[in-house]
Amino acid sequence: MIEKMMNLNYFTYKKPFSGSDKGNRFKYVIQMQEVEEKKVLHVMCYVGEKNSKETPDEIKKFRDFEFSEEGYEEALDWLSIESDKIDT
Repeated sequence: MIEKMMNLNYFTYKKPFSGSDKGNRFKYVIQMQEVEEKKVLHVMCYVGEKNSKETPDEIKKFRDFEFSEEGYEEALDWLSIESDKIDT
């Protein structure tokens, strides 16, 4: 299960938060972005041991969530589900 490590205010500075699970095989990045003048949590995850710059976009999954506490919780739930899909 992916745990909440930062509070929502951290993302207002537009700094990404990255983490991993499953012995560093599952990686993710959460960052606030503005899409059509609306703030969202842009979330990316992938399976692999390389960093995100070396990992092809074709194997990454992307999803946007509402920039709110509820959206943040939904993002963490989604990441947990995606992490649980891989073999340990």
